[in-house]
Amino acid sequence: MATSFWAELAAVRGELDEAKRRRRESLAYYDSLPDDPFVLAGRAFSTAKLAALEGDLEAAGAAYRDAAARFAPIERPIMLAMTLSLVADFDDRAGDHRAAGRALGESIRIGDAYGLRGFMGTQLARLGWALLNDGDVDVARAVYERTLDNARRLRNAPVLFLALTGIAALDRLDGRDADAAQAAHEALAIHVDAGPRRLANRVDPAREVLGTAAVCCTVLGCIAVDEGQTERGAVLLAHADRLRGDANIELPSSRSTTSSAPTTRCDRCSTPSASPTPSKWHRRDDSDTRSRSTAEVSARPASDQRANGR
Repeated sequence: MATSFWAELAAVRGELDEAKRRRRESLAYYDSLPDDPFVLAGRAFSTAKLAALEGDLEAAGAAYRDAAARFAPIERPIMLAMTLSLVADFDDRAGDHRAAGRALGESIRIGDAYGLRGFMGTQLARLGWALLNDGDVDVARAVYERTLDNARRLRNAPVLFLALTGIAALDRLDGRDADAAQAAHEALAIHVDAGPRRLANRVDPAREVLGTAAVCCTVLGCIAVDEGQTERGAVLLAHADRLRGDANIELPSSRSTTSSAPTTRCDRCSTPSASPTPSKWHRRDDSDTRSRSTAEVSARPASDQRANGR
């Protein structure tokens, strides 16, 4: 896998032409080897990486799924965890948050088992987002609380940024606007002062950063409108839309709340704002009930799971 990581280094540096060249060399190396289960899995993974670099996301998604299916039975857990993380990215983009949660849950299970601390933080934050979008807000909060605790202890700014944004969304939905605003402001301060400019192991790392900042602006804009600060709210919501535009996050063709695209909406805001967020920013009624997801186990550390016989 050394050739694969050599190619990835150029991509991380933003040297896309060089990354493509190295990835083609990596793929040619796998093509030169006799077929065996690992070679076929590595070939599929390199094919996916090259397709993503060339902008063919449909081919990349199919190849990542092929790679995950090939890594699973050959006891390559680290590569399987990385690949499932990318499969979840495509599920999330397609709006299949439940499938994304399943892939992330398995990736997190592997990470817990093998002590992948640096890898786990972003995966947990993404699982929280998938659960939140799928309506399982109580488990999402438990996941985000675990994520935030770990990120503060490790001083992991990128994960703090993601976790605080998710908690801001949850607090807004639960009617805790002061807490939501505090979390959103802290997340944006991290974004402005320390980055992150990229998030690891994503199809488009920069897209995720801008989209997450847009969520914070949406939360703050909705709160401002609800508090009667309509001008400030409009500025924040417009900035959120600009961030999504910069990230190439597609807006719905019709800006009505009946659009199938995810939307966010203030309680008294006349214009919904598309984003990768829960379907509305209306506060939750206390009477709301949510299904308990099978991913609930991921809200707790592996030691807690073992103590409960899991």
